Order: sequence, then structure tokens, then C-alpha cells
Amino acid sequence: MSDIEYGARLKIAEIKASGDAFEVAGYVSTYGNVDHGGDVVMRGAFDTTLAAKTPVRFLAHHDTHQVLGVPLEMKSDDQGLFGRFKISQTQLGRDMHTLLKDGALDSFSIGYIPTDVEFDDAGTRLLKSVDLLECSIVAMPMNTRATVTAVKGDEHKATWSTSYINNLPDSAFAAIESGGKKDSEGKTTPRSLRHYPHHDASGKLDEPHLNAALSRIGDKSNFQGGKSHLMHHKNASKVADWFGELDEDVPFEELLAQVGDYVNIAAEAAEALQKRRVESERLADAHIEAIHELLEVAEAACDRLDDIANPPAPADERLRKALAEAVQRGNRYLETT
Repeated sequence: MSDIEYGARLKIAEIKASGDAFEVAGYVSTYGNVDHGGDVVMRGAFDTTLAAKTPVRFLAHHDTHQVLGVPLEMKSDDQGLFGRFKISQTQLGRDMHTLLKDGALDSFSIGYIPTDVEFDDAGTRLLKSVDLLECSIVAMPMNTRATVTAVKGDEHKATWSTSYINNLPDSAFAAIESGGKKDSEGKTTPRSLRHYPHHDASGKLDEPHLNAALSRIGDKSNFQGGKSHLMHHKNASKVADWFGELDEDVPFEELLAQVGDYVNIAAEAAEALQKRRVESERLADAHIEAIHELLEVAEAACDRLDDIANPPAPADERLRKALAEAVQRGNRYLETT
């Protein structure tokens, strides 16, 4: 049997608890977009699995020893494969649900075996049909858009009063409907035209209200500009989280060891991608270009570090300079004779 492959992480759309029942829902795969592995899942890729009603496991972190619960619903639409899952009332389930509610975990990923693939002219692999084996809750999304956009039950974190919200400036809101007027303070009236507050009175981004706004805005067509604004904030916070993992407040040698770990991770990712692409015998042009860019950065950094780590000895420098001067004198002599 072919090796199991894993898809890009995707957003979890909904988390809820009702009595003793925990549920999570969202798109476990989307159609038509290139993931960071250079693959595109084509619409219809899961039709065989869905038609055969093949059992699909619900796991934590792709670990078959960590069964999280059971799928309640799986359906394919224009966007991708949507799944709704029950989280079992085990210790693992309770821990995972807490992490999901806290936003510490926020993504889906799938495990599958490709059964029908093609490659386009750019070397992108098109997954036309796959055997879906499992869906997992995972951390560290590869796609910056693969974040939680709706979490039922977060509303208790949003504690601003109506009077506080009414006194916020227009810039605190993601969307403001047309048809209003500005009061003497430059705030839109009536206040009901302002939606999705997520900055406090000082202008600082408020994370709980950002999450609450994202959970309510959904796909309302008249507020898509506001949704893009909210997602910009969410993605920016994700980028900050990623870069924050490099702990610069450590001794110099530990900092360099961290950077070395990142370089090794990049090399391992490239090797894993190459292994997956044995059928085409080449990576996509975009992959090759990215590797060359990393090599250029790494080589330039290596040259700088080498100059620091291996400075020429003073005696060597004097000898080198003396030899250069002797050669110059010899050349001048030859030119005049």
C-alpha cells in the first residue's frame, strides 16, 4: 500500500459544547488552492470515500493512538470537504476541547492515500481522487488563513458594556453601514450602523472581541470588507506568534542553535517534499526558486560568520601583504625592461 500523506492544515469553523457533548466543525480540505506542499485537491477527490461510506477516523495530531471521537457529518460542496465531529468525553477529549476553546489549537488536517493524480505544466500535483483515512485536530497551520473563524461559547469573554461600545471611535469597528451621519466627535450616528468592535478605547486590539467579531461576521456579503480587516488582524497575530518562537533573550550560543534548528527544519521539509514527488522526478519551479533563495541567504550568512569565526592571523596578513607588494614590484620591473 502507498505511504499515507497529509494535507495542509485548514480552519476550524465551529466549536461548541451542549451539556456533555463536545463538537467541532469546519472544512477539513478545500478545493482548487495550492497548499504549501505544492498540491491542489480537485473537486470530487473525496467522492469515492463518501460514496463508499468508508470509515474515517477522527484523531489528534495524526496519531492513531490518540482517537479523539467520531465524524458526525461529512459532505462535499463547492468550497471543499466539510466535516462535523463529536469529541468523546475522554481525558484526551476534554483536554483537546479546552485547547480548542482557548485557541491553542485551531486547525484541521487530513491523512490520505492518493489514488489518481496528474501534474500541470508548473509541476503542481493535482489530487483528483484520494482515499481519505483520517481527519485530525492539529497545531501550527501551514496556511495563514487556516485559523479559527467561529467559536461558539467565546462570547462570555466579550464584556464591554453598551455604553462603552457606543463611546468607542469609528476606527474601533470592522464595518460601518452607509446612511449615517457624524456627530460632533466624529462618530457615526445612529450607533447601530457600527458593527464588530475589536479595538478598545485606547486603540489597542482586543483579542477576545476580535474572535467574537470573527465568529459573528460569517459570510455576510455586505460585510466582506470588514471580514478582511478582521482576518488581517488575526493573521498578523499569527505571524507574531510564529516569530515569537525564536527566543532572543538567551545566551548567544543558544540563539544560534535555535537558528540552526530552523535551517534543519527547512532542509527536512524540502527532502520530504522531494520524496513525495518521486513520480514527477522534479519539484515545481516555485519550490526550486524558494530553495535557491534560501541557499543564497544561507551562503551570504555563512560568509559573514566565517569571517568572524576564522579571522586571518596577524602574521598571515603581514605575509600576504608583503607577497602582494613583491609581486607588484616585480611587475613594474618587467614593464620597464
